[in-house]
Amino acid sequence: MGKARIQDEAEVVRWFTEGRTYGWMVEEHDRKYNMRLSPSAFSNFRVRKGLARRIAREPDLIPWEINCRIAGPTRSPCCGSRLAVAVASRCAPGTASAWRAGRLA
Repeated sequence: MGKARIQDEAEVVRWFTEGRTYGWMVEEHDRKYNMRLSPSAFSNFRVRKGLARRIAREPDLIPWEINCRIAGPTRSPCCGSRLAVAVASRCAPGTASAWRAGRLA
């Protein structure tokens, strides 16, 4: 892993707790330290430090099946969209998993 270029880690942790955006962090770090970093540098820092994700997802509030990956260039039987290792997010719950298991033609 490369050397972290973030100048003041405690300050960046404070920015995360304040809910600052990655874009704001990039601009502020550049302004204070004259060192421009990418938003992914701050994202990687968050992961390395074990800080909580910025967006919480509540799966019970999403009306479709998520993270259902279907291999191969083909079409979904329920919505007809072209899939090539894509998330079948428009399919009704259970349909994509049944199709993947070969129960739907």
